[in-house]
Amino acid sequence: MKLRLTKQLGAPINKGMFGLFFEDINYGLDGGLHAEMIENRSFEFVQTRGSHHKYEEMFDGLYGWSAYPEQGNGATLAIRSDRPQNEVNSHYLAFTASMAQLAVANKAFEGVCLNNNSTYRVRFYARTEDYAGSIEALVIKDGHVAACVVATPSVSKDWVLYEANLIARHGVTHGTFMLKLERQGTVHFDFISMMPSDAVLGLFRRDLVQWLKEMKPGFLRFPGGCVVEGHSLANRYQWKHSVGQAEERKPLGNRWALRGCAEENEYTGPYSRYNQTLGISYYEYFLLCEYLGAKAIPVVSVGVACQFQSTEMVSVEDPAFQTYIDDVLDLIEFANGPVDSIWGSVRAEMGHPEPFDLEMIGIGNEQWETEKVDFFRRYELFQKAIHQRYPSIKIIGSAGPDVNSDKYEAAWRYYREKSEENPDFVYAVDEHYYVKPEWMFENVNFYDQYPRNIKVFAGEFAAHHSNGMNMPELNNWGAALAEAAFMTASRGMRTLSYWPRTPRFSRGFGMRNGPRI
Repeated sequence: MKLRLTKQLGAPINKGMFGLFFEDINYGLDGGLHAEMIENRSFEFVQTRGSHHKYEEMFDGLYGWSAYPEQGNGATLAIRSDRPQNEVNSHYLAFTASMAQLAVANKAFEGVCLNNNSTYRVRFYARTEDYAGSIEALVIKDGHVAACVVATPSVSKDWVLYEANLIARHGVTHGTFMLKLERQGTVHFDFISMMPSDAVLGLFRRDLVQWLKEMKPGFLRFPGGCVVEGHSLANRYQWKHSVGQAEERKPLGNRWALRGCAEENEYTGPYSRYNQTLGISYYEYFLLCEYLGAKAIPVVSVGVACQFQSTEMVSVEDPAFQTYIDDVLDLIEFANGPVDSIWGSVRAEMGHPEPFDLEMIGIGNEQWETEKVDFFRRYELFQKAIHQRYPSIKIIGSAGPDVNSDKYEAAWRYYREKSEENPDFVYAVDEHYYVKPEWMFENVNFYDQYPRNIKVFAGEFAAHHSNGMNMPELNNWGAALAEAAFMTASRGMRTLSYWPRTPRFSRGFGMRNGPRI
């Protein structure tokens, strides 16, 4: 290998060319970017079991919670829903303490990490019918108290939100968070939360967001990825379920919960209880885009579940299909509408009366045309409806999951033909590819000869030494070097979405200009 260093600059690069793609995979959001430290804070988690084509979701509201200490007599944990704090997330914990077990503890994503002298905000709803005493919030490690505060000296008979600041006496990793009762009795808990006081916007882990900011992304693509589609339509990401008060957002099983499920482990894999709390959702993503100085690129469902895992879809002839189009139109209103519009008022009530100035939107994630899946027709219906109401919105279409197949070729023929009739039909085409490092080295000039009439948005790509994903052993220097070579050698790209390994931030080249077919 030869390296040549020079002061001579190449062609100018648009600052918006490189960006980020984020999806809640590998616990990249809950347990990662989201600063929330408590797992299953609303007692609404589900366990997902089965295979890609046959699975079930079972309620598992006590996941992550246990009595402390584990050995003792008389303490009970039960899930109830007869007198909920709110009707959306109706389940809550009834904890009855004994003299031997006075605390309820949380798994907290494999343990709590505290920084010395740092402050953490603890919040929870509680009520009781017979308990007369205080509640402490504390973190311990190996039997030693690392932080402790009396969260409330007493508990009301009605649901009340209690808050307290927990200050770390010293730093710990893999600590145990708990709420401790002063004496015996029963207390009902809901929406138990612990967040570092330095969380960016009160929502995001400061260290991770700082890394993202230093990358100076031109855009942020969200919320996926395959979570947009879901392993079923019921499991798809529905943005209207993700706005409003955090305690009234309904969690759902993560699309990636089936990863690793197989017959040998009775179809219960390591991620079976992987859930999305929606504590970070569309509103928070828009806030993050503002903070990073990046353009937002939301991706929406077209009524087709993940084509790798399911054959489920809603027919375009079904009246229910219109709800998918309405959701997109309402999303644009939520982002850009005036405060006196229906969804613009929701944005304002959440704290952002100014519009987010959304410019682009992705239609479908990795959809492609088949004999049964009429993606092209769906795209046309979305495009027509969006541009009738919002003619300035730039629409990004899908070319499927690869760049070397008949479906990829068919997608580009379709977009080119339609764009000859209507130049605004598609702004850019979203290309995804997960390939071996050798492919990237051999294709550093992949985009050099693309025609320039339609832009390319390389929304997801990565180099893998074997045919697999979400496997830590695939993330090595060889793969990283191949990706770097591909990113720096490909010319003329307008946007590139970057996925740095784990958690899933995607590398993406964006908007270049359409392929050679």
